[in-house]
Amino acid sequence: MENYQLSELWKTAFAPQDDGLDRQRNRLIEAFTEFRKNVATLVSHIHKDMPSLTVHDITHIDALWLTASEITGPDYPLNPAEAFVLGGAFLLHDAAHCVAAYPGGVEEIVSLPEWAVYCSTLKIDPATLQRGSPEFQKVLFEVLRALHPKQARNLAHKSWTIAGDDSALFLLPNAELRRAYGDVIGLVAESHWHHPHQLELLHPQKITPAACLQPALWTVDVLKLALILRTADAAHIDAQRAPRFLQALTRPTGLSLEHWRFQSRLNSVKRDADPQRKELCLSGSPFPLEEQSAWWLAFDAAKMIDSELRASERLQLDYNRPLFAVRSVAHLHSTESFAVNVPTTGWHPIDTSLKISNISKIVEQFGGQRLYGDDPSAALRELIQNARDAVNACRSLGGLGEEEGEIEVCVQSTAEGDWLHVTDTGIGMSRYVLTEVLLDFGKSLWKSEELMGEWERLIRTDFEAVGRFGIGFFAVFMLGSRVMVNTRRYETQENDDPQWILEFANNHAARPTLRVPSENEKLRRHGTRVSVLLDAGKLEQLLTVSVSYNETSPITLQERCASLAPAIDINLFSNTEGRKVKAVQANDWLKVDDLSLLKRISPGRITEDSYPKDITQLKPITDEKNRIVGRIGINLSRFYQLNEISASGIYKGIVTGSFSGIVGILSTTQQEDLARRGAALELSAQAFRAWITANADDFLALHQWDLGQYATLALMGIDKHKIKIGLVKGEPVTYQQFVEGCASIDTVAIHSSYISPEEEDDVTAKDFYKYGQYEGFVVETVSERSLHFLRQLKSASSVASNSIDDIIRQGISQAWGTYTFSEEEKIKVATVKEHAIIRECDVYRKA
Repeated sequence: MENYQLSELWKTAFAPQDDGLDRQRNRLIEAFTEFRKNVATLVSHIHKDMPSLTVHDITHIDALWLTASEITGPDYPLNPAEAFVLGGAFLLHDAAHCVAAYPGGVEEIVSLPEWAVYCSTLKIDPATLQRGSPEFQKVLFEVLRALHPKQARNLAHKSWTIAGDDSALFLLPNAELRRAYGDVIGLVAESHWHHPHQLELLHPQKITPAACLQPALWTVDVLKLALILRTADAAHIDAQRAPRFLQALTRPTGLSLEHWRFQSRLNSVKRDADPQRKELCLSGSPFPLEEQSAWWLAFDAAKMIDSELRASERLQLDYNRPLFAVRSVAHLHSTESFAVNVPTTGWHPIDTSLKISNISKIVEQFGGQRLYGDDPSAALRELIQNARDAVNACRSLGGLGEEEGEIEVCVQSTAEGDWLHVTDTGIGMSRYVLTEVLLDFGKSLWKSEELMGEWERLIRTDFEAVGRFGIGFFAVFMLGSRVMVNTRRYETQENDDPQWILEFANNHAARPTLRVPSENEKLRRHGTRVSVLLDAGKLEQLLTVSVSYNETSPITLQERCASLAPAIDINLFSNTEGRKVKAVQANDWLKVDDLSLLKRISPGRITEDSYPKDITQLKPITDEKNRIVGRIGINLSRFYQLNEISASGIYKGIVTGSFSGIVGILSTTQQEDLARRGAALELSAQAFRAWITANADDFLALHQWDLGQYATLALMGIDKHKIKIGLVKGEPVTYQQFVEGCASIDTVAIHSSYISPEEEDDVTAKDFYKYGQYEGFVVETVSERSLHFLRQLKSASSVASNSIDDIIRQGISQAWGTYTFSEEEKIKVATVKEHAIIRECDVYRKA
């Protein structure tokens, strides 16, 4: 008799009884024995393909019967058909951890889409992989580990053949029982990898008796078996799974070594002798100081078992299933208590790990208004950005065409107040993402391991999210404390409802409510709607912009939305009181006229009647690879003004910051700062110089007499020969005229502004301009505007400066060769009726 046949569960199900059904019991026992024999052969290959894993062979599978019996207790009801299905799930749940589980062998595995996914994840070129190489085995390990639950679902129906013999060989040879129970065995086997909440939808599934077992009335309760499997598998972590001699032969490293170490020191789990305690007890041999990491893994494993037991009891109570004899793990209330039976030697297991005891305080301090400032538009931008990512993810998955999908921002007035709704037609969220990822402050689905389980196919696409920090959603509480998230997942997951609502009644500090939406709340299409009841004054603040130091201007919801996503690749709508209008047509930023684009990025500050004269025509700009990265013009106003018209930095269509001195739209890199206050330009200084050189004549045509604007154009990179660098005797001079003028003299004075009357001149302004005579070769110059964006261009340091001072030094060098320089020297620059006009000048003298 095998060990597993001594377990309480086996004996409950298969002990002979005086009910006339022993023939049916024996049939199930014989079929299971064949099934077990074939799976034992299969799982013996696991160690060959995944040697770093602890033992997953038939000894582990058989031990699950004993472990499960400790958990369920001696009186747990299990009929023979349920025992057969449970035993089959035990056999198959980990059996696909080897190449042999795939009838097509390695070729079948390499052809699977997951192979390309993990090659990409591990940054390994699949074309260069040599079978059997360390890199190949690394990819193989990840693929087998990721796919083993899915493959387990179908293993009972998989068949193998022998060369020269077309007869199909099955793990479960009994065809009648395979047809009757093969699917449910696979379903239960796969379920051990699911999140506990996904088991909820198993509760209605009851498999009626197989025809070949008549007249037995043995119905299979799928949920009951799934809970037994996952708790028993979690709890089987003893030394039988990590033999010391096998560890010496295998020599695992890294985290695998710690798993071997901790399991090699643990004894089998046992129920507490006191049935009132309902606890599962762990014990083991002492862990020395050098194995303290392994002890902590053991402690974490115990907490995981405890979590599984508690989740199972919750489902059993909710769906009226028989309870297990244990409901928790003993001695987990402290590390010291756990160490009584899982002892340490030479050290004390005091938990000094980093703790965050007040999550809501962290969210308050580092999210929302504390992070973004008192700007409610930042919250709306985050919501639009999240919607953009969701729609583009759905496009990448094939759920939407490249030009399909939309985002709608709506303001709805109700008796409660104004509600703001942001709705997208993106991929939506499962219950797990809604509750475990969205609410995990600092965790982004796009950057997490959960993406593989939620949207495996997305990893194989070129999808790139704007969101990256996992904190943007919490900005919504800047707008109001009552928030509702209504979501419908594209491609509903098995064992999950298609739609969910997560509702916050009183900000993030209160526990939200999760529920299924009512009929009138349901979304008609896949996607997500985030709704917030706006606090008093938030709507007015959202729809107001500053246009000067002391003046504000109202804007529409349409204008606000467009300013936050001026180059978005999705149709963006606004809706006020049922009037839906298009705020941005997808990808239209290269097509709309200049005025419309400027009004979009600077709402309330520019109209048809107040088009700034200093702004040049907007022109496309390309990078070194000839890709269009912006559409910009130049704002040559000499001085920075509050709320002046500037360029919007854009990443994936969403605004990232602003850049003074230019206007329009210019691409940036992804934002690195949490507050999203700015981003680096993607454009290089060389590409910008090429753009301004190509358009120089158009820009110069608008600015023929303003020295400050000439200086700014020169700084941007326009050829110094095309501008006026200053005034000599009141007349503008070009660079060449300046060089020629220097050639016949030996002293040049540069005054860094216009020479105009001052109080200390002791002459009237009227006489100054009527009788003033210039002295010597004095050049009046005007400084260029400081342009911070030039320093933000890539490779800006490698491009020579082109300021007016630099140009003057170049001209003097060309005329004289060598020279001396005196800074801020007081000299006579003019006379007015014999009165000397003295000014500070930079003086150059020929050496």
